[in-house]
Amino acid sequence: MQLPLLFEKLKWPEIEKMIQEDGIRTIVIPFGPVEEHGPHMGLGVDYIRPQEVAIRAGKKLPFFIHPTLPVGVLNKSRSFPGSVSVEPETLTNLMTEIYNSCKLWGMKHIIFLSGHGGKRQTPYTDELVEKLNKKSSDAAIYCIVVSDLNREEQEKIFNRDNAIHAAEQETSEMLYVRPDIVEMDNAVAEFPDVEKIQDHTTARDHWKSGVRGDATIATREKGEKIVGLQVKGLIEFIENLDKI
Repeated sequence: MQLPLLFEKLKWPEIEKMIQEDGIRTIVIPFGPVEEHGPHMGLGVDYIRPQEVAIRAGKKLPFFIHPTLPVGVLNKSRSFPGSVSVEPETLTNLMTEIYNSCKLWGMKHIIFLSGHGGKRQTPYTDELVEKLNKKSSDAAIYCIVVSDLNREEQEKIFNRDNAIHAAEQETSEMLYVRPDIVEMDNAVAEFPDVEKIQDHTTARDHWKSGVRGDATIATREKGEKIVGLQVKGLIEFIENLDKI
C-alpha cells in the first residue's frame, strides 16, 4: 500500500480491497473557499491549507483523501475581486450528499477538514454534524478547522492579534507549503476596525489590503512548526476515532 491514499490515483477495486481487507474506513475531505488573502498571496490559501495537512498526515497514516473542494462561505471579504462565496445551505447540502455517498460504500468516519471558519460558516457546519450524527449510527461525520488542531500549541508560535486573516499565521504556513504563491515584498500590516467591515458591501471602504494583522513578520520557520502541529493533531484525531 502506497501512502497517501489519494482518490485521484486510486481505482475502485483498490478502494474496495482496502476497505474489506485492510479495514480502512476513514476519509478526509479537504475544503475551503476561494478567497482573497491580501496583496501578497494567491486566492487558494483556504483550500490549500487543509489539503496539505491531509496529504502530510496521509503519508504517515492510512486513510482515504478525497479531492479538495474549493468551496466555502464568506462574509467580510466577499467584495474583493476573486473571492467566491456560497450560501451556508449550499455548503451543508453538498457536505450531506458527499457524506451519504461515502457512507453508501463503507466509510465509517467522514472528516471534512476546513481551511476556513467564520461566523457565516462554522455554526451551520456544526449544526449539520450534530444532525447527521443523531440520525445515523452507520457512519460519523466530523468538521474540523485546521487552525483548531493543537490550537493552544499553534498560538505559542504566533501572536493571535497579528494573525486574524492573511497575516502572520497563514502567510507563514504558505511560505512553508506553497512559497510559489507568496510575494513577501507585497506583504503588509493592517488592523481594520472590525465593526466597520462587517457589511461586505462597504467593508473595502475601511479595509484596503484584505489583511487583518501583520503579514510582514511571517516566516517559513514559523509555518513549518504550525503545519507540523496541525498534521500531528489530525493524526491523533484519526487514531482516536476507533476508541470513540
